Amino acid sequence: MHRLLLAALVGCGAAHPRPSTATAQPLDPALAPLVGNIGPHLRAVARLDLAEPFIGLQLAAVEALLASAGGKSLAACHASLARVRVAIGEPLRVAAEIDGDIDTARLGCVLGDTLGAMLTPAGLVIRDRPGGLAITRDARAGTPDAALVARCDGPSCLAVAVGTRAHPVTFAMSFAQARRFRLSGLDPTRLLAAIAGLHEPKLAVVALANDHGDLVGSVDRDADPAWAAVLKDRLLEAFKIPSSSMRPTLVEGDHIFAAKGALAGPIVAGDVVVHRFEDRTYVKRVIATGGQTIAETAEGITVDGVPLTIAVVDPAFLWAEDDPERALHVDKVGALVRESIGKRSYLTVRTGPPRELRSWTVPAGHLFLLGDNRNNSNDSRYQGPVAEADVIGRVLGFWFAMKDGAPDWERMGTPIR
Repeated sequence: MHRLLLAALVGCGAAHPRPSTATAQPLDPALAPLVGNIGPHLRAVARLDLAEPFIGLQLAAVEALLASAGGKSLAACHASLARVRVAIGEPLRVAAEIDGDIDTARLGCVLGDTLGAMLTPAGLVIRDRPGGLAITRDARAGTPDAALVARCDGPSCLAVAVGTRAHPVTFAMSFAQARRFRLSGLDPTRLLAAIAGLHEPKLAVVALANDHGDLVGSVDRDADPAWAAVLKDRLLEAFKIPSSSMRPTLVEGDHIFAAKGALAGPIVAGDVVVHRFEDRTYVKRVIATGGQTIAETAEGITVDGVPLTIAVVDPAFLWAEDDPERALHVDKVGALVRESIGKRSYLTVRTGPPRELRSWTVPAGHLFLLGDNRNNSNDSRYQGPVAEADVIGRVLGFWFAMKDGAPDWERMGTPIR
């Protein structure tokens, strides 16, 4: 749920910064030492009562996943969990406590040998403490971030801050009879208008409102799960980037959301879209639309005979690290080039001359799409123009990204350029 709402507003227009509406509350004494061990850049905080039905359902799903990977259920290991408190800072600092009938030996039983062996290389330190377990990773002393902690205002709650520190996007959720949430830092106007236009009875279980630029709402505890499928089919769908064809804009492993229908709005040159081709999905950038003529020349791309504006940013850009698992060798260094089309400006990578100099006329109702990694992309130069009916949606932004083995907090929650 929080991933869906976090990304739903990305690209829908930034709100003007305003003071937080979160009510200041005393810092939970049990949470205070954890927050204090994160350092100055707290990014997430949560406290979860595992007796809460919704949290219990999520725990059961995790248990099933662990069992499929060679672990065991809590009951099989004579263990039980009561409460969890966790604080996470950047790049990846973790301080957590788990209350319950659990210790390191029983945790090892639950995880199994394979998963258990992954904890040490990950840098996690797990130790027994009175009443349960303590978990840390790269913890260090710092000043608690009271503003973010104040947003976690229930017995079971979550608060996450992503994006740049100057302009963060903050999501907070309380797990109660109705699961309440607040998303700050992005303008919810387009999302609210798009949902209002669906007229779907299943969405009646979700109450949404614009509270001075924050999206606030709740989901009924007994909500029909089909409402989430409606949102996926009609408004928003998640995708994971599988290849390097959109570097440097998108990197393998990035998680993005694509908007559909009214939330997507009209698709124009410069937009990044997800489309279907021969039962596969691709992510590419729109360069031309129906009726236009596009040509690839030795100097670059032209649309209707007019060259796109380009500027070399770095003539020797390392666009990908060596990957020993790749059987096919590809150039890893190329020119980083800023390209502009209309009001859009974005970075591309060129690793050599075009494979073929030619031109195309885009049929009506079609789009001409290119990858930003121009010499390493299977796009409209080889597949042909893409029918607008085969476009799944317009890419809004990142909901999850990694960098150097840790969450890339500054890219998460930000729009695609």
